[in-house]
Amino acid sequence: MRRILIAYFSLQNHTLKVAEKIKEICRGDMFEIATDVEYPLVDFNFLAHVAQKQLENKTYPKLRQTLSIEKMREYDTILLGFPIWWEDLPRAVCTFLKMYDFSDKVIVPFFTHLGSSFGGKSIQTIKEMVPQNKLAEEFVFSIHDEDIEKSDDKIGQWLKSISEKY
Repeated sequence: MRRILIAYFSLQNHTLKVAEKIKEICRGDMFEIATDVEYPLVDFNFLAHVAQKQLENKTYPKLRQTLSIEKMREYDTILLGFPIWWEDLPRAVCTFLKMYDFSDKVIVPFFTHLGSSFGGKSIQTIKEMVPQNKLAEEFVFSIHDEDIEKSDDKIGQWLKSISEKY
């Protein structure tokens, strides 16, 4: 039986809500990708500025918690969740990808957005960061923040299609 890790980064709880819906259906283990220093939520413009600077500088923010290498070895499939920031991955997700060997794992991205339904450069960034893994591009799941509450059926169909192949 495949072991599933639902690793997600969520600042405003949109991606968290999707991750929780996924867990209800597939019973995978959840892991929050969270930075050691919290992002500023008070002012969205300032948050956007911080995120943009991290992207431009290719910063790898320190994570609050990590999984041991041994624990990561237990998983076959990584459902990787994140919001789209500046048409790309949040840099905290890049830190997570840089930390582990994904060569024997399937990574299936899911992301939340406010209009970047194709994910911008996020899939290309994952390919560049972990070229040795099996990236299940055909199963990338995209959902607008406003559609999350009514997404149970869509998420269930998505997970079913993944389980038929992996």
